[in-house]
Amino acid sequence: AAAAAAARRERPRGGGAAGGQPGCAAMEVLRKATHASSARAERSRQAFKKRLEELGLDDRQDGKRPRLLHAPVPADAMSCPVADVGIEHVRHARSESARRAQRLDELRMELLRRSHQQEEAERIRREAEQAKAKAAQEARAAAQERERLEREKEAAEQARKQAEQLQKKALEAEEAAKLAAQRSSKDLVLEAMARRQQFLDRKIQIVGFSKKFKKPVGGCRMMLQMTSETVKALSLGLEGNGKVSGAQSFLSELRMKRPDLLEHGMHVVAETLLLLGSTNVAPDCIKHGETKFALVYIVVVLSITFAKEGFYTVFQQALNAMCPYSVPGLRDAIVEAQAAGASRDAQREALGYLNQETNADYIARMQAMVGFQAGVLQTPVKFLEELNLVPAGSRHPSAIGGVVELWQWLALTMNRPAGRWTPYLIQAVLAVAGNTIVKHCGAQAKKLLSVLASDAFIERCRAVGVFDSSKEDNDLDRMNAYTQFFKSLVGERGFGFPPPGRDGVDARQLVFDVTQNN
Repeated sequence: AAAAAAARRERPRGGGAAGGQPGCAAMEVLRKATHASSARAERSRQAFKKRLEELGLDDRQDGKRPRLLHAPVPADAMSCPVADVGIEHVRHARSESARRAQRLDELRMELLRRSHQQEEAERIRREAEQAKAKAAQEARAAAQERERLEREKEAAEQARKQAEQLQKKALEAEEAAKLAAQRSSKDLVLEAMARRQQFLDRKIQIVGFSKKFKKPVGGCRMMLQMTSETVKALSLGLEGNGKVSGAQSFLSELRMKRPDLLEHGMHVVAETLLLLGSTNVAPDCIKHGETKFALVYIVVVLSITFAKEGFYTVFQQALNAMCPYSVPGLRDAIVEAQAAGASRDAQREALGYLNQETNADYIARMQAMVGFQAGVLQTPVKFLEELNLVPAGSRHPSAIGGVVELWQWLALTMNRPAGRWTPYLIQAVLAVAGNTIVKHCGAQAKKLLSVLASDAFIERCRAVGVFDSSKEDNDLDRMNAYTQFFKSLVGERGFGFPPPGRDGVDARQLVFDVTQNN
């Protein structure tokens, strides 16, 4: 525009050849300026077009491509007057530039709008992903919570079932105890006296039987002795070693070949088991309840295997004959049954004293005997089923249940006047089976233990004992051991009855492990 104005001022009014040269120079300047402006506009347009293509936009208007910023100057326009050509071209350039600027603004606004849309879409996408992740996390947390609640529900259900089972067992034990209590102590003593007499009457015949079957009887006794001394696998005491028969194989052979002599064989086996089972007479053994559990399990196995033949009855006969304290009140009945004027030696023999046996040795042997009896009564049959020694579903040979019969023995003993040996026999029984009694009888067992540890009961027992230190036959050490045993049990341990054995090793489990390993 400035160049056009300058050209108009310099052009002569009359025209002519002399005036054509300045006009041509101004036209050249105008043309160069126009081309430079067009080139810049073209570069700007190309840059924005490229940007629009990247964004997916188009610079078309109404479906037509807009004109370029500058149009080539026609060849005949160069000969036109400078003022007309320059003004028209400048006007066109201004209009095109304004239109392009407006379009550029519109495209910038569109670009900004789409950029905002993309940002908003990205924000929405991120929020959706976050919401999805949060929902997944909440779902996992909810699933874990459901699993936890299910586990708690299952644990609660199991605890409820266990509580119901324990309650059911307690009720069954209570009912059995009531039924057992209905039978008077006198009836039980009469039955024990009858069984005792049957065993004594058969002893005369056993002498001839043992001579006739000397080799199998001696082999059976040897197998049982090896089992009791070395805690061998129970199969040794039951089946033998291939050359010599054990107790079960010995009785099975008699049942098959000489059923008429099976009762004699059971007599020999039962007597041997009790003799070997009552050898743990050391004070520490009695204190820790270390009875011969391998032989205990053999008694239960044989009682189940030969249930129809009555092995458990024969075992009870031997027990009542060899231990007058196996049934409360049996000792007094034996003494009363002695003929008037019977000698002291005859009474001692009737009560099971060995030849020249002292009171200290006698009571230790009786403690071992009732401890062995307690071991038989407290043995769970499932324990033997795990060793495949008895068929599945077998029951304890005791008619009223082993634990019930054991509790009956304790109750009847406590209801009788205390004798000299009463506290020490009770201690021997509970040292072996106290853990089982507490587990099954619960609160009643704790009451019993509280009574046994009370000063009143201890004084009752001291009143019938011998506590003169000047006498060789006295009860000082035994009473001290009894008092320490029950006082620590009720006080320090809080009725936490340990299993039989010492140093934390369950003697029952020890036999189980040895049997499995062999």
